[in-house]
Amino acid sequence: MRISTLILLVIANTAFAKIQFNCNDTKNINAKKIAEYIEIIDTQEMLSSPSTVSIHYQRLFERCVQDRQPIKSLNNKALDSLFRSMISIAFYTKNKNHVDYMRSIFDEKLTRGDRNKDAIERMHSAYIRVRQFEQARQLEYVFSDIGLPITPSIELIKTHERTLLRLADNGKKLIQETFSFPKGGYVVVVSSPMCGFSRRFMEWLRQQPSLFNIFAKHSIWITPVDGYLNIEEMQKSNRRNKPIHIKYTYSSSDWPEITYWGTPTLYFYNNGELKKQIIGWPKEGRGQEVLAGLKEISLL
Repeated sequence: MRISTLILLVIANTAFAKIQFNCNDTKNINAKKIAEYIEIIDTQEMLSSPSTVSIHYQRLFERCVQDRQPIKSLNNKALDSLFRSMISIAFYTKNKNHVDYMRSIFDEKLTRGDRNKDAIERMHSAYIRVRQFEQARQLEYVFSDIGLPITPSIELIKTHERTLLRLADNGKKLIQETFSFPKGGYVVVVSSPMCGFSRRFMEWLRQQPSLFNIFAKHSIWITPVDGYLNIEEMQKSNRRNKPIHIKYTYSSSDWPEITYWGTPTLYFYNNGELKKQIIGWPKEGRGQEVLAGLKEISLL
């Protein structure tokens, strides 16, 4: 067993010990209790152990939701509460099975005449987050009057390698492509055109021509997995900062060594091995840290 895997197991076991999900009724869903547990996770664990939040949500689903009473038997209030709980669960776990369960609740709400715009938008966002693009497009077609963001056509590939999604055809297409680290020093920049701190870092970099050239040749810029593609903003950013282009992360599981996806975060690699990490970009910047990181991987 790898040391990193062992550490994750220890963290997981510690996390489970903190919150006990006591859903002793193994047949019925208690939507109120599930909502209360979510509030505990959000207020307690988000501050103390943010890296274990997704583990808690996975455990909550297994202990209190999975394999229980048919959704049809829930009253409208409980059904709506469970849907809102599944928004949080699916958001943090990025588990396709959880999104499927969320969809079954969504369909039941529709059957009962509940055509809530927010619920439709939340369902669409959940599909984008787990990269179920075809299901997202179906919602866009069925609910064309809602004004959901249009999902571009997708060219996917079958591979077990790391992959990214690249915008093409003036934003009308997303192409999945493999990624592998080149030899020597390389930087992975987790960034987003929607993030003011990311834009601040890019503005600083553009004022350092020699460093900009290093990043243009020896870095890849990727967005965290999200429920919104923000096509127009991505296009504007890529045109403005050419030749540096931000690509979409297809799955965060492709990057097991990246434990923090806040933007911007810089990960410095040498021959594919992570050496240094820089988180955030305050007003005063972190120029000296960037220089130290580039020196550590022999790019300066």
